[in-house]
Amino acid sequence: AIALVLMMVPFTAFGLTAITDKDMDDVTGQAGIDIYFDGFVDMNIAVNDISWGDSDGAAGTSSTAGYININGGSNITVNVQISGSMGIDMGTTPAGGIATSGDTVPANTAYMFMSIPDVTIAINVPDELTLTLASDADATTNAAVMGILSLGTLNVTLDVSNLTGIYICAH
Repeated sequence: AIALVLMMVPFTAFGLTAITDKDMDDVTGQAGIDIYFDGFVDMNIAVNDISWGDSDGAAGTSSTAGYININGGSNITVNVQISGSMGIDMGTTPAGGIATSGDTVPANTAYMFMSIPDVTIAINVPDELTLTLASDADATTNAAVMGILSLGTLNVTLDVSNLTGIYICAH
């Protein structure tokens, strides 16, 4: 029976040696996960026209409904893309804490750190928007074109390159 037990123990077990405290000091570990975005997350918002107005006119006057309608003939779109990777790591802050751009995460605090993926936002507006004054929000009743609004080049940028991550801690 003893021979059977010895045969079940791998032979490599007989060659194991104890690890010293110094060797253990050199061993580091890491807890966390990486989340990779394959392709991109794409969110689109589209607006064809915008109306602002009053459905019953000004109180106490003989005025009637009136709206200003803005229409570009094609959609005003907002496109948000998220790509790259996002890491999530858990740890405990060192004795001096962790300095961030706005504050310091206190010393010896358990935290979760999330790195930020790449974010791109694009807003597309037609070159010209038609401004119409009308009696209804659809700009079909008593409609009169007031003029053309040209925005030229519209650039909107969301730059997250200086945001290295987010620390989440209990308080």
